[in-house]
Amino acid sequence: MVLDDTAGVTAPGTPDALRRAAAVEVEAGGLVGRERETEQAVARYLRDELPRAVPAAPRQPDEVRAAAMAAAAELRAAGHDRPLVVATFPGFHANPFSTLMETAYASHGLAAAHVASVAEIQAVVDGREAGGYHAVLHVNGPDRFLQDTRAATESDALAAAENVVEQLDAWLASGVQLATTIHNGPMLRDRRAEAERRVVQAIVDQASLVHMLTASTPAALDGWLDLAAARSVHVPHPNYDAALGAPGDRAAARRRLDVAEDVGREVLVGLIGSLYGRKGAIALVEAFTAVRDPLPDGRRVRLLLAGSLAANGEALIRASCDDARIITRFGYVPDEELPGLLAALDVAVVPYGQYLNSGWLNLALTAGVPAIAPAGGTAAEVVRPEALRTFDPASPASLTEALAGAPGLATPAAGVAARASVADLDAATISAHFAEALLEATSGTVRS
Repeated sequence: MVLDDTAGVTAPGTPDALRRAAAVEVEAGGLVGRERETEQAVARYLRDELPRAVPAAPRQPDEVRAAAMAAAAELRAAGHDRPLVVATFPGFHANPFSTLMETAYASHGLAAAHVASVAEIQAVVDGREAGGYHAVLHVNGPDRFLQDTRAATESDALAAAENVVEQLDAWLASGVQLATTIHNGPMLRDRRAEAERRVVQAIVDQASLVHMLTASTPAALDGWLDLAAARSVHVPHPNYDAALGAPGDRAAARRRLDVAEDVGREVLVGLIGSLYGRKGAIALVEAFTAVRDPLPDGRRVRLLLAGSLAANGEALIRASCDDARIITRFGYVPDEELPGLLAALDVAVVPYGQYLNSGWLNLALTAGVPAIAPAGGTAAEVVRPEALRTFDPASPASLTEALAGAPGLATPAAGVAARASVADLDAATISAHFAEALLEATSGTVRS
């Protein structure tokens, strides 16, 4: 059984959540040990007190336009006569992906303008004449156009999608070029699902460049997205060397987590990052609790969950409280803590029920951590077979079996294979390939 991770959800920080937090704290006062810690964590979640990434500050259109014009001026001063401003929607504020992919922009006459709304995109578009630049809209998350849509029916959502398509058409008619990177399959699973598909297909059909992080993307999305006629290019996801820095101290990291340093005693598997509902954290907990303890060879498998919570927060906290093998670090993980957590891990888990690409997987591989990932995604293309074990996301027993087999991946050879999977994908090289593909695809409009 997979728990419903949204039933009875109360948004953190709301008056109702604060009342519930007070009641939970009263209950916690009569408990001890792990039960008390769980109730206290629930109370912190309800009060919205768990660590959070500092949100990007909202900007006025004039500020966005001025920033785009200033970036274009810098490119001209560096000798680029026809600067190209790439409006990246959305920029990944708490994730280095966008920054890594833009490493080679400046040397190719490109400047990134991270935009978070239609108004900010429009501001970049409006600055072209005065700023003397051309513009490309690079869509990373098509679902973001619809996320704030409050559609009462599917028809309302489809009407909102048509408005988005009309806006895209208007930008294209004005000379803006369109590019998109396909990160995921369907993201919206409610009445907006068909509207999302309409927007994504419209973007793919009209884009000058469709960037695929994995060559097997068309097959993986077959039946949801038609990429047969797309002007596509495969440029892999970069590794995270430029963002991670020096490796963490494994012995110290495992001591902090109270995990035995000897992999012959305890094997640590984990999921680090956003623990949102679609990431499958609750399904992971349920599968993990069915893993035999200890294993037949006497070893124990432990589970680390570290990252931000969303609507599933209370359900995930409670689901993970009953098994002492589970270690939790709920809340945003600062960049400086990532090397230590990765150093402590033996095996990374990608438990996503619906999976295409995963920055978490590439992050783990960068640190030389082998992985357990769904069989139906693109992991087999990304990870060398010696560093990968797959499972059927439709079968909880399959994930349990894969977790029980984690010791087979917790070997030096698997770690070497994990690192080798992404060692050549440095950000500078990958970014240069993407920039060159973008310039070639848009050369009829934006380059002389």
